[in-house]
This record gives sequence, structure tokens and C-alpha cells, in this order.
Amino acid sequence: MQDNSAFSDSYLKGVGIDRGNYLLGFTLSWNITNLYRFNSKVKEQQYLTQSLKQDF
Repeated sequence: MQDNSAFSDSYLKGVGIDRGNYLLGFTLSWNITNLYRFNSKVKEQQYLTQSLKQDF
């Protein structure tokens, strides 16, 4: 026998805390990776600028 009162339209009730933590952790790690990439691009541009100044 099925319990028809167990149905819910709420997304948060269906997702549960385990999947919610996984999504939050994935987003956080992606942002940290982007921050590292951005810093390395800034350093790369600074070195290129210094090189071009010395050539000039």
C-alpha cells in the first residue's frame, strides 16, 4: 500500500542534505580554482608587460 501523503512539490524536501552539500562543495571548489587561474593570468600579464618595457 502506498502512502499518498508522502508526495511533495518542494525541491528541498526531495534533494536532501547530502546532495545539497555536494552541490555547494562543487560550486565552492570551482570558484577557488577560478581564483587561482585569475591570479596566474595577472602574473603572466605583468611579466609580459615588464618584458615589453625592457625591449622598448
